[in-house]
Amino acid sequence: MDSDVGDAQRFPRIGFPASTQPRPFPEAPDATLAARLATAEARYQGAARQVGPLDAFLADNDTTAFLVVRDGRLVYERYFHGAQRDTPATSFSVAKSVTSTLVGIAIAEGRIGGVDDPVAKYLPELRGAGFERITLHHLLSMSSGLEFRQPRLLGIVDAPWSDDSLQYYDPDIRTRALGVRVHEAPGHFLYNNFHPQLLGIILERTTGRSPAAYLSEKLWQPLGAEFPGSWSVDSEARRFTKMESGVNARPIDFAKLGALFLQGGAWHGRQVVPANWVEAATSPQSGNERDWPRPHFANGGFYGYFWWIYRLPDGARDFAAVGKHGQMIYVAPRKNVVLVRNGFSKGRVDWWPLLMRSFVDQL
Repeated sequence: MDSDVGDAQRFPRIGFPASTQPRPFPEAPDATLAARLATAEARYQGAARQVGPLDAFLADNDTTAFLVVRDGRLVYERYFHGAQRDTPATSFSVAKSVTSTLVGIAIAEGRIGGVDDPVAKYLPELRGAGFERITLHHLLSMSSGLEFRQPRLLGIVDAPWSDDSLQYYDPDIRTRALGVRVHEAPGHFLYNNFHPQLLGIILERTTGRSPAAYLSEKLWQPLGAEFPGSWSVDSEARRFTKMESGVNARPIDFAKLGALFLQGGAWHGRQVVPANWVEAATSPQSGNERDWPRPHFANGGFYGYFWWIYRLPDGARDFAAVGKHGQMIYVAPRKNVVLVRNGFSKGRVDWWPLLMRSFVDQL
């Protein structure tokens, strides 16, 4: 069956604790915000429509959490369908942005040389067969040329034998990822879950620990996360972190990751992520807009290092960590704002990042 938010409980996982020095956002509720966001425009089952009453819209579209942090303060926080602040949410492909961030930290620590290093430097079993041309940059920007088969079943859903399905459910993801083949020369964008998995193996080898443990030390503790989290793994036997999809946390702590990137990687006087990595990760890395799989990212849509980007007409840009079923950390430096949305489906909203962009326009 298709993946769903319940997978956070179905897969085994590696847990990590809340920070020993939690740093909650100062709260400054904005009584006028809901009315302003109600005027935003959503693409709703193919047609444009105004959002209308915000809480009703969010609840009707299967949202469980919606948060707005502006100028470092929590100005809006709502939960639906029985969720509360301490209810865990899963991230799906938001985890890819976490993976990218860990790679940036590992480079800063000298564990990884840099994005121009060939993949085979760290995964020597992949030498030959075209891998000599593929670098970490190609993995991070989804432009490696690696094969990724996506057959459709009845033209509707990914077939159970597609690479997407097999990479998600295989109980030995390391072996499957290391069996990937080169399809074409690097440089063409293709959203491909082999990329984060290969980077996960590289992180394991260069840090000497699981990516979940590295996340706990390098992000969760410095950010002052208020709650524990976990990262799903492929199986109890293999314990390989699901780099493409498995970070499970509370929305309030996902908001801290967005705020960290909004502030150029700095947090309460400490540079947690190098500023140059934040800039590179949230800058366009593959410039051909015709490559994008979603038409909603036309007219200014790009991909960075596992972050989606909107480049606005004035040269400013918003960026987002985006996951299946409408999981979202949306960052808009132009308004000094972070929006977080979690839900058990995307509801009838065609593309949540586009709606988030419209929300920011009203702030």
